[in-house]
Amino acid sequence: MGLAGASIWEPRHFRILTQDVGFAFQGVSVDHIHGCCSSSGALRARRDAVIEVGSGRNQLRPELRLILSLGPVPSREQVVGALTTALPQWRTNPKLATATLAALARQKLADVSLKVLEVMLANNVAVNVFHCNSVISACEKTGQWQPALNLLRGMHENKVLPDVISFNAAISACEKGCQWQMALSLLTQIQCSRLDPSEVSYSAAISACSKGAQWQHAISLLSIMPAMRVTPNEISCNAAITAGEKGFQWHLALHLLSEMPKVRMAPNQISYSACISAGEKAGRWQLAQHLLRMMPDHRLQPDEICYNAAISASQSGGQWQVSMQLLTSMPKMSVMPNRVSFNAAISACEVQSKWQLALSLLMAMPTIKILPDDISFGAAVSACEKAGQWKMALALLGRKSAAARPSALARKRGSGKCHCSF
Repeated sequence: MGLAGASIWEPRHFRILTQDVGFAFQGVSVDHIHGCCSSSGALRARRDAVIEVGSGRNQLRPELRLILSLGPVPSREQVVGALTTALPQWRTNPKLATATLAALARQKLADVSLKVLEVMLANNVAVNVFHCNSVISACEKTGQWQPALNLLRGMHENKVLPDVISFNAAISACEKGCQWQMALSLLTQIQCSRLDPSEVSYSAAISACSKGAQWQHAISLLSIMPAMRVTPNEISCNAAITAGEKGFQWHLALHLLSEMPKVRMAPNQISYSACISAGEKAGRWQLAQHLLRMMPDHRLQPDEICYNAAISASQSGGQWQVSMQLLTSMPKMSVMPNRVSFNAAISACEVQSKWQLALSLLMAMPTIKILPDDISFGAAVSACEKAGQWKMALALLGRKSAAARPSALARKRGSGKCHCSF
């Protein structure tokens, strides 16, 4: 059965689902994009300014080398100087400019890209959609949504028609800048411009809604994609699952996860980690454990994010034994615990006043080259305090202060019942 015929994408199905969770169904979409400028034109630009020069080896073109030498925030005059020789060549061969701008975008040099575009316009170098898309992409990669929007709006003034790639990059810039309303507005503008939104357009918009805690909009966007002749993919589904997780809608996240195989989509690590985190936020540690155990059955290797979420879920549920089992099983699964893993396990011990185990974990961290932080010490101090081990709590605070001044959290946790004198 095709995606359009699957029950998960039917507005009727989502209307019932959304009524169950208490909001009125309204349609509107997005996901994080890793290549919003990977159109045919942008792909051509991906040859960057690394072009074979005489010697037969790949080398940076002179103008790009000069521009990069100026640093991340050059003056306009410096950019003009660096491009003096290149500008005449760019007038006759616009692809050279595209290559340079694409290279700057990959280096996340948005300010430099904007200045290069300004210099091109001021020196009668014809600017095309590929040039603008590269600069918008540079802004997107650095989360500079305002310059991205300004450039998108200014394209018409320079007689350059934006394409769907232009809008996708701008939507992604808004997503990174947590501007979900603007992302939705741009999605609407794509259609008003007689362009067809792509799965990238919707994925970026859903992701923006996710970051803005607008899970209702995210789900609505996902549901209308087939009606817009856009096939949902793993990226859009994962963005919607993440929106459910961030919106404390664990049942919705789990529903989307279970529906993915029905529409021939294979859940991946991102899908499962988001659902495990949703279970953790809802205090459903059994669900988190179940999902973690399911992953190998689907040929997925849990990563540290999955384990950390599951450990935190066990900690929230007061299951310190489960937290310890998960922590100790990580190396066996070729996953190395990190500071977050240890902190979650120490916090689980703190909740149950398992002060000796908390201290053991704290002392073990440096042996695998993980330095305890304020959260590590704070949880261990609190575990000692809850168990009445106030001398040990003070000793820990002293040890911490020898390296760095303890945080307010650690001092507060360690001051609870220390009323006795030596």
